[in-house]
Amino acid sequence: MTTAVLGRREKGQIIWNQGFLDFAKHYGFSPFACAVRDPDRKGKQEKSFRLLEDDFIRGSTFASWDDFSRRLRVWLDEIRGVANNRIHGTTGKVPNDEHLFEKSLFIRLPHERFPAYSEELRAVDRDATISVHGIRYTVPSGYANRNVVVRLFAEHFEVLEKNGAIVFSSKYLDTTVSPTKLVINQLHFTSLSRKPRGNENYYGLQRDFIRRFPELAELIDGIKLRFKSLSSIHLNALIRLAEQYGDDALNDAGRHAMMHKRFSSDSVKSILELRYPEKPEQLVLPMNGLGGVIVGDVEESDLEEFSILDTSESEDTTE
Repeated sequence: MTTAVLGRREKGQIIWNQGFLDFAKHYGFSPFACAVRDPDRKGKQEKSFRLLEDDFIRGSTFASWDDFSRRLRVWLDEIRGVANNRIHGTTGKVPNDEHLFEKSLFIRLPHERFPAYSEELRAVDRDATISVHGIRYTVPSGYANRNVVVRLFAEHFEVLEKNGAIVFSSKYLDTTVSPTKLVINQLHFTSLSRKPRGNENYYGLQRDFIRRFPELAELIDGIKLRFKSLSSIHLNALIRLAEQYGDDALNDAGRHAMMHKRFSSDSVKSILELRYPEKPEQLVLPMNGLGGVIVGDVEESDLEEFSILDTSESEDTTE
């Protein structure tokens, strides 16, 4: 299995997975690879699991985990001729007796567990968030629209650059305690220039959008409630979607998003891409009311006006 052995060189030398070697070193043992196509040797290692399943678990019911643990201890060590008190078929010895003999050779386990994790490459959304186990977490704003490496540990996760430098680390949110679906770290946005409260540019844009799409006022309120200071990003994204797909399509997708309580421009974009795979050719006038002035009908020109270009003035000749 590649989690342990990556392959073999020409003379049969093992190419170990470096992560597995680190694991072995951490717990103080040296790995040994079974020969290729040697199922009997591997089967002996797995038979103890079948013994537990066939002789103890199968056909039994347990009231709780505590009941399971208590009865398992009795089965393992307190019944003569069973489990650890039986004569082992290969060694011919009783496992519990051998355990006492080998106990002096044991090493103490390290205090810390080996940092096992799974690693994935993920894209950070334009609002500087990533999804981990169904919860969205913010990352430093400079990583928006970039790829990062995410390492998922047992109790926390880390976000790293491609060169391995840790960008951000967080414990997993306990959704049983807090049902929120977005975790915002304000320190991730300190590098952004802060606009004063009541910024006329943003609120004017919001006002014009609702005037243009009155049916989508609830969508804007939901985006503001969910994304707070990042809501302007989603508002601008909705405006660009309107320019690409047209007002009717945006209204349709926005109503569908509100019906399913999906308050984000990403959700609206996904609906549009699904319902309108080919973007309609539509010219959308600016929302400032000057569309008719800026984009108007152009009067056809009369080519006679340019007839002078076809004639040349007589040239004076001098000797």
